[in-house]
Amino acid sequence: MSKKIHLPFVGNPNGGGPHIFCYKFAQALSKRGFTILYDKPQRSDVVLCIVSVGKIFKKVNRDKTRIVLRTNGIYNELYNKKFNRAIRPDMVSLHNDLKKDIPLLDHCVYQSKWSFNRIEDEIVKRPNNYSIIHNGCDTNLFKPIQRKNDGIIKLIHCGKMRDSYLMEMLIGTYLEVKKNHNVQLLLIGGMDAGCAGVYNNHSTDKGIIKLGAFSNTKLTQAYSQGDIFLDVRQGCSSNNTVAEAQACGLPVIASSWGGDCEMIVDKQTGIIVDGGKWDYNQNYIQKLAQGVEQIIPDLDRFKLRARQHAKKELSIDKMVDKYLKAMGL
Repeated sequence: MSKKIHLPFVGNPNGGGPHIFCYKFAQALSKRGFTILYDKPQRSDVVLCIVSVGKIFKKVNRDKTRIVLRTNGIYNELYNKKFNRAIRPDMVSLHNDLKKDIPLLDHCVYQSKWSFNRIEDEIVKRPNNYSIIHNGCDTNLFKPIQRKNDGIIKLIHCGKMRDSYLMEMLIGTYLEVKKNHNVQLLLIGGMDAGCAGVYNNHSTDKGIIKLGAFSNTKLTQAYSQGDIFLDVRQGCSSNNTVAEAQACGLPVIASSWGGDCEMIVDKQTGIIVDGGKWDYNQNYIQKLAQGVEQIIPDLDRFKLRARQHAKKELSIDKMVDKYLKAMGL
């Protein structure tokens, strides 16, 4: 009889991070013969909670069903102060629940060492029975696609673009690299009003190209148009795009503040940049541009190593193996 794993919702490949995770995780588990449940958690061998535990403790027999939590990003106190953002009541409630629930779990999964440290510092400590598991991707779906070399270095960013400072860092990096190289900036995904405003201020620059949004199944074609992936947002737990970009053979520039940098090999599959702690300024732009400059002379080998690293360390199969171990299956 196959083991039963309960997930909190049916995933969506075009949704946010938790939905993408549930979608690809359920697919991978089904291929291995596991039964996926979305209701009646008491019938499962393991309940995998996403973000929060909710009322699961009251719904299952702890002697028969293990409870594992996959934690998500948190609203950091330093971040809120730096950007003068009020702490949302729902996040206060989530933090209070996590403080109470995390010590009671059978196992807790953090998406990065950085995320683990933030939760330990700000919410609650868990001395044992936890794992660090970065997000993985389908390396058969996300893979390099050859394209004609036109002599232009193509910087690329993929994902939902929110907050004006994000676009300022992307365009600022492009403008710095443009001083020494024939370069373009490709932007994939939607933009909020802040990012759109910054983009519109540079709309006359033909080297900045907005490609729009792509469905998850067509993202490989989008990534294949780029050469170097700019992961400029700081303080992320473990972005899917970092795994996907490397699987498509793109070296990644990432900040040292966050979990994304744990997914690349510095100076081998990308460059890790010291940008402070959410310090979105000209100094950060200069360091991002310097990272690009380090990759360009050895671009082909960076691309090859990025693909190899993704297949070895960031595949969906490797990620699922780690989750099954964490769940005791």
